[in-house]
Amino acid sequence: MMALFVKDFLLPSLGLCAVIAVVVACAAWLGYVINSIARSADALERIADALEDDEDVEDEDTEKEGGAK
Repeated sequence: MMALFVKDFLLPSLGLCAVIAVVVACAAWLGYVINSIARSADALERIADALEDDEDVEDEDTEKEGGAK
């Protein structure tokens, strides 16, 4: 009786739980990767903005001096 319960109910349930756990783990990993890419893109955008602002300051300094450095 117990062997029949294990064979017919418990093993398929454990298999389904294992599949669900793998799917959840893959979804969490994908979310982590997408979040990492988004954070990297944001950091690169901030670096580019800082460099652009720095170039603007250098251009203003050049115009104030009346010529190229």
